[in-house]
Amino acid sequence: MAEDFEVGERVEIAEIRDGEIPDDALGARGTIQWVTPGFAGERGYVEVVLDDGRVFQFQNKELRRI
Repeated sequence: MAEDFEVGERVEIAEIRDGEIPDDALGARGTIQWVTPGFAGERGYVEVVLDDGRVFQFQNKELRRI
């Protein structure tokens, strides 16, 4: 089961999707800005503001708490 994250949590990028997130984001750290839970078979997404200011959307499985 995937972890559930909350707004304001600090996370590290543990996995990236090829072609959607730059490779240099792997291992970066940031803060969760918003969470959209999945429903009816859809994936949930978490928006993370990286410490360098970039913003990306991740699936829960791509993040780990720090």
